[in-house]
Amino acid sequence: MPTQHHHANPVRRAHALAEWIDDLNLPPDVRNPLLRDLDAVVSPRAVAGNSGHLRGLDAAGFRAQLARPGGGVVARVRGMGAGRIAALRELLAANDERTAR
Repeated sequence: MPTQHHHANPVRRAHALAEWIDDLNLPPDVRNPLLRDLDAVVSPRAVAGNSGHLRGLDAAGFRAQLARPGGGVVARVRGMGAGRIAALRELLAANDERTAR
Protein backbone atom coordinates (compact mmCIF):
# COMPACT_ATOMS: atom_id res chain seq x y z
CA MET A 1 0.00 0.00 0.00
CA PRO A 2 1.41 3.46 -0.92
CA THR A 3 2.60 5.57 1.93
CA GLN A 4 1.72 9.21 2.51
CA HIS A 5 5.14 10.12 1.10
CA HIS A 6 4.36 8.51 -2.28
CA HIS A 7 1.07 10.38 -2.51
CA ALA A 8 2.51 13.70 -1.36
CA ASN A 9 5.00 14.15 -4.21
CA PRO A 10 2.34 14.27 -7.00
CA VAL A 11 0.21 16.51 -4.81
CA ARG A 12 3.08 18.93 -4.21
CA ARG A 13 3.88 18.92 -7.91
CA ALA A 14 0.22 19.55 -8.77
CA HIS A 15 0.12 22.52 -6.39
CA ALA A 16 3.35 23.92 -7.83
CA LEU A 17 2.16 23.46 -11.42
CA ALA A 18 -1.20 25.06 -10.62
CA GLU A 19 0.59 28.05 -9.10
CA TRP A 20 2.84 28.35 -12.17
CA ILE A 21 -0.18 28.17 -14.51
CA ASP A 22 -2.02 30.74 -12.43
CA ASP A 23 0.98 33.09 -12.55
CA LEU A 24 0.91 33.02 -16.37
CA ASN A 25 -2.31 35.06 -16.37
CA LEU A 26 -3.85 32.90 -19.06
CA PRO A 27 -7.37 33.59 -20.28
CA PRO A 28 -9.93 31.70 -18.18
CA ASP A 29 -10.99 29.44 -21.06
CA VAL A 30 -7.40 28.11 -21.25
CA ARG A 31 -6.50 28.27 -17.53
CA ASN A 32 -9.64 26.75 -16.00
CA PRO A 33 -9.53 23.29 -17.64
CA LEU A 34 -5.89 22.92 -16.59
CA LEU A 35 -6.57 23.94 -13.01
CA ARG A 36 -9.61 21.63 -12.85
CA ASP A 37 -7.45 18.73 -13.97
CA LEU A 38 -4.83 19.53 -11.32
CA ASP A 39 -7.54 19.90 -8.69
CA ALA A 40 -8.47 16.30 -9.40
CA VAL A 41 -4.94 15.30 -8.40
CA VAL A 42 -5.09 17.02 -5.02
CA SER A 43 -8.72 16.40 -4.18
CA PRO A 44 -9.51 13.41 -1.97
CA ARG A 45 -12.83 13.11 -3.84
CA ALA A 46 -11.17 12.73 -7.25
CA VAL A 47 -12.51 9.91 -9.38
CA ALA A 48 -9.66 7.77 -10.66
CA GLY A 49 -9.31 7.81 -14.43
CA ASN A 50 -11.72 10.73 -14.78
CA SER A 51 -9.00 13.37 -14.92
CA GLY A 52 -5.61 14.13 -13.47
CA HIS A 53 -3.80 13.81 -16.79
CA LEU A 54 -1.26 16.38 -15.60
CA ARG A 55 -0.38 14.28 -12.54
CA GLY A 56 3.34 14.26 -11.80
CA LEU A 57 4.27 17.08 -14.19
CA ASP A 58 6.26 20.11 -13.22
CA ALA A 59 6.45 23.25 -15.39
CA ALA A 60 9.25 21.81 -17.55
CA GLY A 61 7.36 18.54 -18.03
CA PHE A 62 4.18 20.44 -18.86
CA ARG A 63 6.02 22.45 -21.51
CA ALA A 64 7.65 19.31 -22.91
CA GLN A 65 4.27 17.60 -23.20
CA LEU A 66 2.72 20.68 -24.78
CA ALA A 67 5.51 20.71 -27.39
CA ARG A 68 4.73 17.13 -28.45
CA PRO A 69 2.64 16.62 -31.58
CA GLY A 70 -0.97 17.20 -30.70
CA GLY A 71 -0.11 18.64 -27.29
CA GLY A 72 0.83 15.41 -25.49
CA VAL A 73 -1.04 14.74 -22.25
CA VAL A 74 -2.07 18.39 -22.08
CA ALA A 75 -4.43 17.69 -24.98
CA ARG A 76 -6.08 14.90 -22.96
CA VAL A 77 -7.31 17.40 -20.37
CA ARG A 78 -11.04 17.79 -20.70
CA GLY A 79 -11.79 21.10 -22.42
CA MET A 80 -8.36 21.47 -24.03
CA GLY A 81 -9.05 21.11 -27.73
CA ALA A 82 -6.71 21.90 -30.61
CA GLY A 83 -7.62 25.60 -30.54
CA ARG A 84 -6.80 25.97 -26.85
CA ILE A 85 -3.56 24.00 -27.28
CA ALA A 86 -2.55 26.38 -30.09
CA ALA A 87 -3.51 29.41 -27.98
CA LEU A 88 -1.56 28.08 -25.00
CA ARG A 89 1.53 27.53 -27.16
CA GLU A 90 1.27 31.09 -28.50
CA LEU A 91 0.76 32.56 -25.04
CA LEU A 92 3.78 30.71 -23.62
CA ALA A 93 5.93 31.80 -26.58
CA ALA A 94 4.86 35.43 -26.07
CA ASN A 95 5.55 35.13 -22.34
CA ASP A 96 9.01 33.70 -23.06
CA GLU A 97 9.69 36.57 -25.44
CA ARG A 98 8.68 39.16 -22.82
CA THR A 99 10.80 37.44 -20.19
CA ALA A 100 13.85 37.40 -22.47
CA ARG A 101 13.76 41.19 -22.90
